[in-house]
Amino acid sequence: MNGKIMKYNLLMIMAFLGMLLSSCLKSTDGVSINTFSEKSEEEKQTSKNLVADLPMLIDSTNYIVFSIRDNKIQERKRGLYKSGNWYNNYLDNLIFQNIETQETHILTKKEIKIISYERLLDSLNPSLNTTLYQIIDSFPKNEKEETFTSLYLSTNDGKNFTKITKENENLHGWKYIPETNNIYFITNNDLDGNRKLNDKDGQSIHSISVNDFIRTDLLVEKLETLNN
Repeated sequence: MNGKIMKYNLLMIMAFLGMLLSSCLKSTDGVSINTFSEKSEEEKQTSKNLVADLPMLIDSTNYIVFSIRDNKIQERKRGLYKSGNWYNNYLDNLIFQNIETQETHILTKKEIKIISYERLLDSLNPSLNTTLYQIIDSFPKNEKEETFTSLYLSTNDGKNFTKITKENENLHGWKYIPETNNIYFITNNDLDGNRKLNDKDGQSIHSISVNDFIRTDLLVEKLETLNN
């Protein structure tokens, strides 16, 4: 009889401990607490996993360049993304390395997306030291805002990374004319500041010197005369 009582008491103690342990895993409102913190599906999609691609040699320099991209984004199909997030498939940065000293440096610490970059070549000026970038450096806050493309320049080793277009300008097109040592580019200008280009906004043409990265606005007075 005593054995049955002891067995019964032992079962009651185990049951009580089980209830106590269960209550410790619940919050005050009765909702179970997940002891393993997991990111939501949206957070998983926006988190970064930056990786480097195999390097390329920059001709006539002592540098190689590594493209930096988000591995998670590249692995997903573009169709899985909302229309406003298509820019996630672009490069996130570049890392340059001197093949003699092994020293490395990143292009920029800004949050950007690199649409394209191109080293300018000039048979008249073999020592030309300019690389041109089409960059996204501001991102829409909602579907009503448009994504603007900015023009940047740097030296061929990824230094002196400089923004050429202004905050309210969207790069429309560009052309390099070696004989002038200038890059000519057209911008669509968001004059009303609503981050959306429309008929009320304007367009203008500019040049930038590849020697000192100084920008000049072109034909301003002449175009005003023609439009009046």
